[in-house]
Amino acid sequence: MQEIFRKSDPRAVLTSLYLTILSRYPTEDEVKVATAYAQSSGLDRRKAAIDVAWALINSTEFLYRH
Repeated sequence: MQEIFRKSDPRAVLTSLYLTILSRYPTEDEVKVATAYAQSSGLDRRKAAIDVAWALINSTEFLYRH
């Protein structure tokens, strides 16, 4: 998981999280929401990515896929 946070492109980080956790690419809407959260939360990029990862793990989609 540490390798995900080393990527410089936020979209690449988000894509890696979606592929790892949900086994699919994020939609454009999901990219927009995650990007807006990361920018507005005041968290550094790593902490924002961790929040997104937990949100994906706690999603209904994850529950039914895994």
